[in-house]
Amino acid sequence: MVYRRPPSRFGVNSLSMKLSLLISAICLIAGICAAALMLKSEEKQLVFEEHELLKHSSERLSRQFNRLIKTKINIAEQANNVVSSQLLHNESHLPLSDLENMLPWEREIYVDMLITYIKEENEKAKRKQQQGK
Repeated sequence: MVYRRPPSRFGVNSLSMKLSLLISAICLIAGICAAALMLKSEEKQLVFEEHELLKHSSERLSRQFNRLIKTKINIAEQANNVVSSQLLHNESHLPLSDLENMLPWEREIYVDMLITYIKEENEKAKRKQQQGK
């Protein structure tokens, strides 16, 4: 029978020392893993926050762009109304109130008749000019 010395309670090879080293190593590995997970979580949070910020910015820019487009459309419609009213008033010698009070289909017929009249007058002027040469 071989005599084996019982494990020492103290020293480098003692069981308590080995357990404390093992526990320390496990805690160190767990800490590193926790730190890595926290960094990954923070990175995801930053990406999410940046995405939300970009989303709000693009929505705001889209609303501003739509407002500008609506403003330009309104300005174009107003300019078209002013020009057509002045043209109708100048060519037809009707008061503006009569033109503005027309129903849409009446106004459309009247505009078509006026365009035809203006074209005929232009053709007459061209013929006179060609005959005068």
